Amino acid sequence: MSTSSSSNPAAVRARSNGSGASPGSPKQQPQRRPASLLSKLWKQTKYCLWGALGTYYLDVPTHLQTVYAHSGLWPSHLVLLALTFLALTIGIFAYLILLPFRGVAPSYTRWSHDPILRTLVPVLTLAIVGGFLSLVLALSPLCAPPRTISSTLAETLSQAASAGAKQASAASADTSSLFSKFSLEFTRALRHASPSSPSGAAETLSSAAKDASTSAQLAALDVGNWLRHRPSVETIARQLGISPARAAEVQGVLAKYSGTVDVWLRGGSNSLLGSGPAGGRQLGWIGAGLGGTATYLLVFGFMGLIGLAAPSPASVKTKAKRQ
Repeated sequence: MSTSSSSNPAAVRARSNGSGASPGSPKQQPQRRPASLLSKLWKQTKYCLWGALGTYYLDVPTHLQTVYAHSGLWPSHLVLLALTFLALTIGIFAYLILLPFRGVAPSYTRWSHDPILRTLVPVLTLAIVGGFLSLVLALSPLCAPPRTISSTLAETLSQAASAGAKQASAASADTSSLFSKFSLEFTRALRHASPSSPSGAAETLSSAAKDASTSAQLAALDVGNWLRHRPSVETIARQLGISPARAAEVQGVLAKYSGTVDVWLRGGSNSLLGSGPAGGRQLGWIGAGLGGTATYLLVFGFMGLIGLAAPSPASVKTKAKRQ
């Protein structure tokens, strides 16, 4: 009896410890789940941030627009192919993410046996691989404009300078490319013209002929070098034969666009497309790879954030069994 009575307190303590641990365990589980959700949220957010930073710094949309508009037939088709693959990737991801909302729980671990995934997974893989490779090629020196961007800008400037105020304004309304914006503002600074005064078109044409010294003079300018290393007001006035006040306006336009255009005007280490025949291609491939990676990081991160809001396959199966 003494032994049994002595063992009773130990048993009571064991039971009390066990009963004390059991209420504690469910209290700790809800604390782990938010941490796991926050870690997943932060992971997808990092993908979005890195992807957005890369596409913004490398200016991927502008480069794709440049290749599509200035690099010929097959590079423009390659840009369209890359964008088509990218849209297909986003569409398939969105479809898979929305499946749990419709009460469908696909088995991703056994995707080859799933009637939906065994078709979509190969197509998604093809879209991702094909889209990434075509995007890198579209951004690479293989698809760079055949001439330097400086000469392209110079030709655009010469065309804008030889046109009247109405034609230049119409050209600006038809296209939103950086070339048109820069050339229009640059030419307006030379002409000292205002787009809101169509009655002064004749005066604008005469001042353009007098101050710009014909379009051939503009085409001969090293616009790319001016954007990289902005000249002084005196240098601009001397080379263009214009007044210092007009030269100050030209310098203001150069200052406005130099920060945006300099990344892909110079054929240095920060150039994504390189500088065509002038060099800089050895680093264009690195920039193209980084641009493609950043684009798909942004897509994967954004789709991952949407996927966090979808119900898990386990909860969908549990709900289906209850019904």
